[in-house]
Amino acid sequence: MKNFTTYLFVLSLCISSYAQNESFLWPIQGKKTGENILFRPNDQIADELNSFDLIISAEENSIIVSPVTGVVTNFNYSYHIKYSSSLFFGVSPSNDFSADVNEILKSTSGENIDTKYISITMAIKISDGRTIWIQGIRPEKIFKTGEKITQGDIIGKVGYLYYKINKPCIALQISKNGKADDPMLPFGLQSTFKKFETKTVINLTKQEALEDINILTNAIEEGYPGLFDYFTIEDWKNMIVNMKNEVSDNMEIYNFWEIIYYKILNKLRDNHIGISACPTIDRQPSYIIGGISFGFLNDSLVITRTSSRFKDYWGKRILEINGISADSIKQIVISKIPKIDGYVQSHLDCELLLWTWFKFDEITENSNHEYKVKFSNDSVVFFPSSNEKNSLHCAPSKHNLLNFYRHNTDSVTLSTLSDSIAYMGINSFFLNDLEMEKIRIFIKDAQEKSIGHIIIDLRNNSGGDERICAQLFSYFAQKPFIMHEYMHVKKKTDFDFFSYCTNYSESLPNLFPEFEPISSKEGYFYFNNDTIRPDVNINFKGNLYVITNERSLSASTDFAGLVHKHNRGVIIGRETGNTYRQMNALKFAHLLLPNSQIQITIPLVKIVFDGEDNKIPFGRGVIPHYPINFSLEEIWSICPDTMMNYTLQLISDGKYFMEDELNSYQESTLKFQLIKYSTFLASFGIIVIFLMFFIKYKKNKNE
Repeated sequence: MKNFTTYLFVLSLCISSYAQNESFLWPIQGKKTGENILFRPNDQIADELNSFDLIISAEENSIIVSPVTGVVTNFNYSYHIKYSSSLFFGVSPSNDFSADVNEILKSTSGENIDTKYISITMAIKISDGRTIWIQGIRPEKIFKTGEKITQGDIIGKVGYLYYKINKPCIALQISKNGKADDPMLPFGLQSTFKKFETKTVINLTKQEALEDINILTNAIEEGYPGLFDYFTIEDWKNMIVNMKNEVSDNMEIYNFWEIIYYKILNKLRDNHIGISACPTIDRQPSYIIGGISFGFLNDSLVITRTSSRFKDYWGKRILEINGISADSIKQIVISKIPKIDGYVQSHLDCELLLWTWFKFDEITENSNHEYKVKFSNDSVVFFPSSNEKNSLHCAPSKHNLLNFYRHNTDSVTLSTLSDSIAYMGINSFFLNDLEMEKIRIFIKDAQEKSIGHIIIDLRNNSGGDERICAQLFSYFAQKPFIMHEYMHVKKKTDFDFFSYCTNYSESLPNLFPEFEPISSKEGYFYFNNDTIRPDVNINFKGNLYVITNERSLSASTDFAGLVHKHNRGVIIGRETGNTYRQMNALKFAHLLLPNSQIQITIPLVKIVFDGEDNKIPFGRGVIPHYPINFSLEEIWSICPDTMMNYTLQLISDGKYFMEDELNSYQESTLKFQLIKYSTFLASFGIIVIFLMFFIKYKKNKNE
């Protein structure tokens, strides 16, 4: 009994300790926990449902304190257009709230915005991975993203949150892994929070499927500005007809997913548009060939990885699998490769080589799941099947594909490689203020040490904030620049398909007030006159080397594009994953198809980066000055970092040609070769003529 009592006592201490670790401080200074709650999760705010937020009232300008200890990840102005949807502004908060509001009004033309309800949204990430979002703040202190904050620190004053709530208040929401979490339990309050659960859809009637297709295609026609970049109106109409012809009654959700993905979205050639959420799909087990992986390298189908049992087959060329030729397999795979942007070749080559997402039984009838492989020497080997759970390979290298996918694991990696070379690995352009401060200090230090070469590694950088991209380039630019030439949208307001969107509503005010119509052209345009000047304090004037690959996307494509456009450095590696001339991005509508519950992200803005560049064809990414092809050794980390070593060798050899210089060098080299060969031919001709005269002279003499 004594032991049991002791156990309960220890358990109670553990629970108490856990509760203390979990407990949040009430965010209104001087108020008790639970005091002045206006709305709880699942309360109605007028005619709208508040699904996730705890909304707390207080007197205007009451002090707000941080409920937790953590790191600031967001500190920006926002405005609710409806309670479930907010606008965010590109105006950096200052201590002068009135001046900030005026800047916001200038940037939006002030349309349909009641300045009373403009406020700061602040996000704080804590050690367990949760993020606390607080809205309704008027700035008292300016926080940098990446800055640490302690529980109880003052973060601002209470303002107004939403025009349907006539009291000053703040809203508190908690998220984890991108999903809403309970905002009440951490305060020890009885909770009304309910986890959001997507409706499970297994089958669709033909009518339901056709209704969802109509909603999707109408949304694309109404809001997506890149619709006819790669095909004609007739092509589009035929695609819709073909897609509808494949719809059947009692259709499985996966089959419907395949139709809209492969028959419509994939054909748009835009990796910014796509399916962002889908109900759980229950499929039959998919089989792959056990013991080997294969893909296309330089147009040949080769074994790219093996188990130890089949290690002697690594790198061998394949002619057929189950009687299907390598060329036929290639065309089938190409038709299913996801999210290729424009005509970017590097992404296509990468997917053909790695082929990690594709299951071979999807293109061949194979009831016994045994695979007959014919090699280039005409030998035939039978390989067993394997389901996905038993398909791990362990040779020729112990490394996995993460070594290939990620060259930098941190957002920013800064190092000095020698007295003359500095390295900057930028893994994302979602950089916080403190990370940008580290970059500024690093570049300034490189300047002061007279370092002559900086390498910027953008491999596998999936993009981020365009403003960060522009700021980083300003540290290297030697003349003023603009980020893009113009932007194009199809509409400014009254989007009918917003009634099916989770982040926008039909009553949304003018989304694009600065855009204007142009005669004879569809839609609205904004021509960019925002010139960005080189940073006067930090400006590196040495040689710049930028490494890119097929996963250098979005803002990292823009950075490489700026380097190319302004001849500011050389690019090494592979073509960027997004197109150079233009991309569709910036603002996105999240379309939820009501019957299938599939959510699709649709970009609303076409950003034209360079409309007249003749060096890079339309639809291609930024093409390196020094291209490096794929190799099996590279993807499995058998050899050292190929691209990095190549870059270091260029520096060692003193090879640094910016685009105009490179073209001039190539032209001069060609002229030199022509002169050399012309001289040779002329000399050869003189010798031939001399020999002819000599032979004739001899002949005449003999006669």
